Amino acid sequence: MLGLYDSGIGGLTILQEILKTNPDLDIIYLADNANLPLGEKTLDQIQDIVQKAVEKLFDLGCDLVILACNTATVNTIRYMQQVWLPESKWANSHRVLGIGQPLLEILEERKTDYADKKGLVLATHTTYKSGFYQSEIKQRGFHDLPVLPCFGLAGAIESFDEKIISKSLENIFNQPKAGLKEIEFIVLGCTHYKWAIESIQKYFSQKIKVIDNSEDVALRLKTYLERHPQFKSNTGKLKFYLTQSDSIGKYNSILEQKLELSCKFEIIA
Repeated sequence: MLGLYDSGIGGLTILQEILKTNPDLDIIYLADNANLPLGEKTLDQIQDIVQKAVEKLFDLGCDLVILACNTATVNTIRYMQQVWLPESKWANSHRVLGIGQPLLEILEERKTDYADKKGLVLATHTTYKSGFYQSEIKQRGFHDLPVLPCFGLAGAIESFDEKIISKSLENIFNQPKAGLKEIEFIVLGCTHYKWAIESIQKYFSQKIKVIDNSEDVALRLKTYLERHPQFKSNTGKLKFYLTQSDSIGKYNSILEQKLELSCKFEIIA
């Protein structure tokens, strides 16, 4: 069974695409909203939160977990794969994957089209501080693709309140260092940002290209499951969990309105 982890609704953009390519896949989605926003926590906090969440998903029956969150991925994936998992009781039977590599592979594949254009990566504050994308992007020959920290944006998007989202975007994009005038494309370095793409586009003078990895993650997962069928179970079981109950109505509405699913979020300690 597949487990998807995010601190909130961002990972649902990944789930949307996975259901298109693997509609009958058994999936448990954990929205760890008690720890939202993840992108404003320290490295040690994030590692501890993600480890506990993965353990919870393993205990629920998942044997493959995707960190459907860029912040979780760039700050913990090497630790989870190389340190924690090999020493755990699940070492020989379970796997943890991230979503950072597919995004980098997209850039690699489209290098001819974008390497000489001015772009911008939008990321959470902690993803920016990690330096992961800055380093990896430069290694791939992109020399004019800075990472812009979008402090507070993921949390604003969770509100689904256009006034709150607009205020957050205003604070981010009105910074002198944002340098939006000549931007030709943006890269979404946080799964939450896809939910606000129309609001984000308003801050650019032209209709710019958006690079998002959600579809690519789903396609690569399909290939991965074909190579590793032991992680694939197809009975169409979908379960959704929250770690805090204060916004359960909102999350249930998102499933119905955005994903057109009749499932409901449940609370798990």
